[in-house]
Amino acid sequence: MLNPVMSVLLSAYLAFSGFYMYGSTASIDSKSAESVSIDKVIEEHQPNELGKIMVVMYHNLVETEAEEGDYARSYANFEKDLIRLHENGYAPIRMSEWISGKIDVPAGKTPVVLTFDDGHPTDIQLDKNGKPTEQCVVGIMEKVQKKYLDFVPKATFYLNGPAALGDLELDKKKIDYLMSHGYEIQNHTSNHLHLNAIPLDQAREEIVSQAKRLEKFTKSKNFHLALPFGQRPDNYAELVRGDWLGEYKMLSSVNVGWDPIPSVYDKDFDPYDIHRVTCGEDDFELYFWMDDFESVPQTRFYSDGNPDTITFPVSEKDKFNEEGMSGFQKIIYDDESLKIIEE
Repeated sequence: MLNPVMSVLLSAYLAFSGFYMYGSTASIDSKSAESVSIDKVIEEHQPNELGKIMVVMYHNLVETEAEEGDYARSYANFEKDLIRLHENGYAPIRMSEWISGKIDVPAGKTPVVLTFDDGHPTDIQLDKNGKPTEQCVVGIMEKVQKKYLDFVPKATFYLNGPAALGDLELDKKKIDYLMSHGYEIQNHTSNHLHLNAIPLDQAREEIVSQAKRLEKFTKSKNFHLALPFGQRPDNYAELVRGDWLGEYKMLSSVNVGWDPIPSVYDKDFDPYDIHRVTCGEDDFELYFWMDDFESVPQTRFYSDGNPDTITFPVSEKDKFNEEGMSGFQKIIYDDESLKIIEE
């Protein structure tokens, strides 16, 4: 299923799964997956776990639509984004879950990774009781959860340091809340510099110094990176696959947006070259790609509801990465009859 690089990443993920899954909420469907016949799932949902997903890129929230710019949404429009995603069958997951290959969303749903760069104060604001206000990303996600009980708030926050969320004194409380409520914090370098315009040693230090800060909270030397400005040093792909970062291990790297990405089980998936879809409603932004998936649904990832199996129609078989599939069961069914032909 996974190429050699992905196999290493999965092993690293599992070693630190206690952090990534801390505070998460398992889906109702996955809890009862063993009691649900895969034949029934195929009949009802035609799962295709070799389809594409969206990794959505946000930076911050603003008061009004008139203030929106690149990567910014108003509070009201962010809530609208979440509702439209939910009503159209998308389920948020963290980047760490996606890279692990352990996709735990209900049958028939499409995972979507919501990412937030720069650690803007609108990521999370706490009231005097330590609860998120409704004028921040986390507060709005949890507001939507109250309306849709099957909506599970999850997101990945790529932070700069040291004041990673806009307030050095409150950052620990904010990060503790995120980590205990199903969200995750990841690496966006220390100073958000152009990594292609500075010496290689300095670029390395930008990444590693922020990894050290994150380690204080995550207790892990593994991390996921969002490249500042989407820019990378020369020979980046070779460097991050080697020992360039010393004792630290980068598990994935995301770029600036533009389109959906192949399945993590696809031969073409590269964890160090992950495209993102920018938030918004213009061409090639979030709403454009949601409409595109509606018009060409066969290109979209649909879950089988079981994180331990990978199910897809035989017409997609050539995409499947056969290497490194230990721990997963492959299930292939006929496109027309929907009968299982290989498992």
